[in-house]
Amino acid sequence: MKLLKWIGIVIASIALIIVVGGLLLSDKGHVARTGFVDASPRQVHALVNDLSLIKSWSPWLAMDTNAVLTFSGPTSGVGAKYTWVSEKLDNGSYTIASSTPEKVEIDLVFGQMEPALATFTLTPKGNGTEVTWTLDTDAKGNIFSRWFNVMLDMMVGPDFEKGIANMTAPSKKIAMGRIVQMEEYTCEGGFGLGIRSTIKASEIGTTLARNYAAIMQFMAQNNIAMEGFPMAIYHTWDGATTDMEAVIPIKAPAKGNETIHPVLLDKGPMIIAHYYGPYEGSAMAHAACDTWLKEHGKTARSAPFEEYVTDPGTEKDPMKWLTKVYYSY
Repeated sequence: MKLLKWIGIVIASIALIIVVGGLLLSDKGHVARTGFVDASPRQVHALVNDLSLIKSWSPWLAMDTNAVLTFSGPTSGVGAKYTWVSEKLDNGSYTIASSTPEKVEIDLVFGQMEPALATFTLTPKGNGTEVTWTLDTDAKGNIFSRWFNVMLDMMVGPDFEKGIANMTAPSKKIAMGRIVQMEEYTCEGGFGLGIRSTIKASEIGTTLARNYAAIMQFMAQNNIAMEGFPMAIYHTWDGATTDMEAVIPIKAPAKGNETIHPVLLDKGPMIIAHYYGPYEGSAMAHAACDTWLKEHGKTARSAPFEEYVTDPGTEKDPMKWLTKVYYSY
């Protein structure tokens, strides 16, 4: 009888600790992990925003390849949803609640737990993306759920790390645009004003914006009219750095200043790739031009250049941005 009494005291004590301790714990649970994905933010966003690709990186679905998935709603974006039935993972649902290029929010339900919110925050970093994956839960007064929140980071954090590490390979496979035409063309040459600088590849966008603004201001001050679309000449490229020249074409030769110099635009036969998509995907157009030259027994005789036909300030959809990539031969 004494043994049973002591067992009862121990059980009562544990229950008391659980109840009293649970009352002191917060309803809120939070897990966060950050890692680097070697792909552009647009590619990573396309990956996490498209549920048809979920198996290529999800750490949980890899734990049970026999889980039964049922998809509903759109394939990607807000409203895209799948539910799973699994002996190993319990049952649940995953629904995209909001989606922007910088952040994707997911409504999650695991078994009998209260709904949780998962968030992917995407930040450009060098040539890739810093991904922060968070999970926020609310026990809503449930003592046992509060204790679960205490163990949440230990239970879920390592899976988040694996998931982020899994994202690079499938992200890099996502094409960021399309080539709609390869055109042979004889360029008549022309004139321009440019600023040349050697920069990191990750600085191209900000450098072009800054240099175009400086050139346009100089042109306005000197009554020089623009003739055509903004251009960039890539004198060297190794994937990490580039010797690049931001150029605004003009109708007639003009003098520059200490930073802005006159540019004589190339002329002669060229192959042009018409590329639609975000600027960071234009590498496929350069590759297409290089392939065309090899297939036709040609050799590039000068630095390639890009012509930015679409104004991103007017057209917000990057998939509608036209960039023409020129290779002379």
